[in-house]
Amino acid sequence: MLLAVALACCARHGTSRASVLALRGGRGADPNRPHPHQGTLTKYERKPPSEYGLSVAGVDATRLRSGKPLLQLISLPNGFKRTASIQDVHAPADVVWSKILDLPNYDKYVDGVVSCEVYRREASGGVELVFAKYKIRAAAFTLEYFMQHEFERKANAMTFQLDYTRKSELADTVGYWYVEELDDGWCRVFYSTDSQIPAWIPGFMKDALVNLAAKRSTAWVDAECRKEMGLQLEGSGGGDVGGGDRSASAPPADTPSPTQQSLLLAALVGAYANHFLARTMALKQARRMVSELIAKVAA
Repeated sequence: MLLAVALACCARHGTSRASVLALRGGRGADPNRPHPHQGTLTKYERKPPSEYGLSVAGVDATRLRSGKPLLQLISLPNGFKRTASIQDVHAPADVVWSKILDLPNYDKYVDGVVSCEVYRREASGGVELVFAKYKIRAAAFTLEYFMQHEFERKANAMTFQLDYTRKSELADTVGYWYVEELDDGWCRVFYSTDSQIPAWIPGFMKDALVNLAAKRSTAWVDAECRKEMGLQLEGSGGGDVGGGDRSASAPPADTPSPTQQSLLLAALVGAYANHFLARTMALKQARRMVSELIAKVAA
């Protein structure tokens, strides 16, 4: 989710090159027009995570239950990136899925989501199809797109992709949730999504941007499940983790969170460095600024 926010910012700041995630052609989501294509990214199937190269082999259980997700970044053909977040959540599978499937409340759960409106539901052959319109924001930038979610309870998985019958402001995006119920009251939650970072972003920034976004992708599920189960939230005094309800004292909706501010600034730094690659000092300064940002926000 946050990666889409970051790439939306990147696509609108100082580049004339088209990116896979920046819609080619006229801007504006339109429910009455089809998307320009039927998918450029390979869609996920509802299969075990191991078939997508996702594994926790050699990772200690305490690491997975620390409240911080395990991140994996896999390079795919044609420059695509697969980013995965794996985290153990102290709740049964039904509770975990109730949060992931609660799309209308994503604006309360997920940092950067302004609204998520379900416009159609279907069921076929044990698969629940849910279609929703997302609106996300980073600072003054907004992005709207239509998603098709396919949840198969027997497979413990949900895939998602654009609803290609409607025109979105994303060129393409695909992803996958998988929930493995463990024997001791915990679940292992896998989240994976494929994307292409715009080519104009300097290479040293790409993994940092993707990792920063992925770090938040399962943390909100853990936070909301802990609330549901009446458990102490990780962090000081049970504070908010990766989203959660916005209290009355929280900043206004138009005020970007520290994560959003950092993603936006990182994108701007990348644009600046790209335009002045011949100036070694500019690139060195950009590297240092991004490194400091990532260290501060990811701590």
